[in-house]
Amino acid sequence: MVAQPSPTGDRLVAYIVPRPPVGAGLEPRTERSEALDVAAILADLSASLPDYMVPSQLITLEALPLTPAGKVDRKALPEPQWQGSSEGEAPQTDNEKILADIWQLLLGLETVSRDDHFFNLGGHSLLAVQMVNRLRHQHQLDLPLNRIFEQPVLKHCAALCQSVAALPAIRPVPRSGDLPCSAAQRRLWFVQQLEPDNGAYHMPLGLEVRGELHRDALQQALNILVANHESLRTRFVDAGGAPRQRILDDAAIEIQWQDLSQENAPEAAAEKVQHQSWPINATTCCWCSITSSVTVFPCSCCWRS
Repeated sequence: MVAQPSPTGDRLVAYIVPRPPVGAGLEPRTERSEALDVAAILADLSASLPDYMVPSQLITLEALPLTPAGKVDRKALPEPQWQGSSEGEAPQTDNEKILADIWQLLLGLETVSRDDHFFNLGGHSLLAVQMVNRLRHQHQLDLPLNRIFEQPVLKHCAALCQSVAALPAIRPVPRSGDLPCSAAQRRLWFVQQLEPDNGAYHMPLGLEVRGELHRDALQQALNILVANHESLRTRFVDAGGAPRQRILDDAAIEIQWQDLSQENAPEAAAEKVQHQSWPINATTCCWCSITSSVTVFPCSCCWRS
């Protein structure tokens, strides 16, 4: 397995030497009998390995080139061909032509056939995301990201594209009442009921700002941040022994200031505040500890009860 340069950056290329099947020595070796189903091998690797470990191409060799020391001579390995297949059929349907244009642009290729394989041409997960975005925003076509990995050949991928207008509209969930919690939130709630004073799931954040601090600007920025994100305005309520989410229309956070500049060890005092325990239903707050020349924001926001 070697990282080789491609139009979209370095990509993994696998070089293999097929072993003849048992009993092959008794029969004449033919090109047909030695042929490998490269697509099937890559499909098996994709099923057992994460995407970043699956080679973009698989090249078969009669023997690996070796150095005089008996090691694999990486410089002598043949370079992969990233260009589209000149033998494949040209894109036929409108979706195939649209997809081919996007592939050529993303992969830096001159031509792409309807039989080409996205990942064999140097594609990867980040480019797949760009493909989906271009289809939706430039051509009003929807293609689920996971289907690209299942059907990476252009003609199959194009057949999966649907008009955005044909898809059901995504409607926001009403915020008039309490909402159910996710499985992860219910687990966290249960743990908190067992140990109400345990702040293990609170993640404090310490930041340093050097220079003059404009307190009013900081307070205003924090209020805008909370107003723009529902998760920062959500609290958990007990509904018959089960947690529910309640999104508040307004949840202003008042910064509480601590002046530690007169402390003998101001940094240590700020560190102590940062790591104190905060249960899940603690009063919403944000602490700012001021030392001689550094302002430390040691605690993040907590849900309100």
